[in-house]
Amino acid sequence: MSWPWFAECIKAPCKNMKALFPIVAAIILPGLATSQTVAVMGAVEFLAKDVPDLELKRVTFEEAVNRLTMAVSTPALKAEVQVIRYSTQQNSDDFPFRGDGELLISASISDVSAHEMLEMLCFACGFMIDLNQGKIRCFQLPLVESISRLKLVPGSQDSGNARLAQVILPSFKSNQMTLPEAMKLLRGSAMKVSGKRVLPLMFTEYRSQASPSNDAEYPASVSLDLQAVPFELCLSYVAELSGCRYRMAPEGYVCIDALHTLYHPRNWRVVSLDDFARIMKKKPSELDEASLSDWIKRELSVEVIHLTIHRPSGCVYLGHLAPEEQEALRSALMKKQ
Repeated sequence: MSWPWFAECIKAPCKNMKALFPIVAAIILPGLATSQTVAVMGAVEFLAKDVPDLELKRVTFEEAVNRLTMAVSTPALKAEVQVIRYSTQQNSDDFPFRGDGELLISASISDVSAHEMLEMLCFACGFMIDLNQGKIRCFQLPLVESISRLKLVPGSQDSGNARLAQVILPSFKSNQMTLPEAMKLLRGSAMKVSGKRVLPLMFTEYRSQASPSNDAEYPASVSLDLQAVPFELCLSYVAELSGCRYRMAPEGYVCIDALHTLYHPRNWRVVSLDDFARIMKKKPSELDEASLSDWIKRELSVEVIHLTIHRPSGCVYLGHLAPEEQEALRSALMKKQ
């Protein structure tokens, strides 16, 4: 390239700009690309990263994962986690939805690794972690079996609070606390008593189309004065006073779900007529829909029950059972005589 030709390009920029641009780009851009290139952090390095303190307040799963990757990324290494959702809404007993509602999560994150935080987020929001060719992906549940290829020996990991249910708190006092405040107090109390690290407690709720912002403050509804109370019992009190339910994973992850924003799908179930006959001490031929309905209403403390007996197969089909009613019925039928 001759400099007189370059000078002509400068004199006539409009005419020769297209010809000039590749030359200028070749001169300037390689240096820029070298200085701005950021490598992707390896999966093992990412999982073992310590996460700085983070406050999550009513964020989606994707937003929470993004906060996590940004928190552990460095100027030279960028953390990446791919989130894969169903293209249409999916529901189950554990993860119901209401219309086009969006699940939001809140938590005070501290003293956890990236792996632990990602596992907790997945447990709270209905995802599972998968490791494929060095890339971390989170797949939405619940319509697939949760078999993680990340853990070499499933169930062997001790998260540090898997035995929380055995912790006895000497006392737990709260006066008109909000749920997030009570969760922090409960976690701190458990750490003080056990002398071990305790993972953060998660809180989930659904955001409806009618209230897209969901910025309302949490009500101050938790007032307790308990002595010598087991951790899980105290957790159940905190959840109940806040109009919520709680879940604990085998690893010890704890999540509190706002019931008032959930729609529990009603499901039909099939139960053997012989099971009812055994527990009611009658012959199957002596039982009819009315007697079964009366027994279930009494055992489950419900006013209405819908069921039908199919005599040839000996099956009882029940409808309109909420998840907690299903568990109560299962427990009643499994009682030993």
